[in-house]
Amino acid sequence: MVADIGVINTPTGQRSGATNIFRRTGTIWRQEAKILGPVYPQLQPTSAVSVSGDSVAIGCQNDSNSVANVSVYIRKLSATGVPFWQKQAQLKGSATSIRFGRSVAIDGDTLAAGEESPTKGDVLVFKRTTGIWSQQSKLVPVTPLTANIVDFGNSVALNGDTILVGTQNLSASKDIKRVYVFQRTISTWSEQALLTDPKNIGSNGFGFSLDISGDTAAVADMPLNYGGGGKIGTPGAFDVFKRTGSQWSLLSRINTKSSEEVFGSGVSISGNTLMTTRMNIFRPTPRQTEVYRVIAP
Repeated sequence: MVADIGVINTPTGQRSGATNIFRRTGTIWRQEAKILGPVYPQLQPTSAVSVSGDSVAIGCQNDSNSVANVSVYIRKLSATGVPFWQKQAQLKGSATSIRFGRSVAIDGDTLAAGEESPTKGDVLVFKRTTGIWSQQSKLVPVTPLTANIVDFGNSVALNGDTILVGTQNLSASKDIKRVYVFQRTISTWSEQALLTDPKNIGSNGFGFSLDISGDTAAVADMPLNYGGGGKIGTPGAFDVFKRTGSQWSLLSRINTKSSEEVFGSGVSISGNTLMTTRMNIFRPTPRQTEVYRVIAP
């Protein structure tokens, strides 16, 4: 959710889905649009969504790069003042990729989308100029991935000239988990830093979800396979990182109260306010959302 616009994805069938757009007027939320996804074999519909101002980006990943896409919709007003959402662009991934749009982030006139590729994944960055979207860059890690660190672009977050890129770790006990930070200077993107699991004590889901606001980043550490790929009894957590100049450092690590609980199926940060989910892995319902305030030292 951004300001007065909220977006919720819902499945409509085995091979399709819908994106529901809500707008707040005062304290009342009303549905403003419902965008139906295409129906294709092996489609994972509306798998990722991001909103910025009056623009919504919707990812539809697929094993075929001819089908996978990211669609951008913009809010407009009719001649009589009735709001509607119109597709502005449909972006495509690289020729050798699959599942383009598995992760999506939009901020202003910049959009980032993850895809799987022969090199363990990459992130395409697009720039909008006078309503036209074009690819600006392809992000790949300068610091090499390892045998256990895969799925570069599994998650993305974007704020201004900074992009966070998550990976997936196949083993909780091997290799330092990491999130890549890329910074744009004019129109050139370069790797700025690695955010890492401080003591490599967490799960294999470090970076499963993440977000950034200004110079503060939040990274969830959610076990992806509790008691399997993750360490047995490893509690969920999330880490808050702070940037000073171009240097990132760990500000705080928040752990769950029980080894049966996990954070991080979703994490969001705006300014100094952070929201994340908490659930019991053995009792998935009810879940709860917790709000934290980030206080810099």
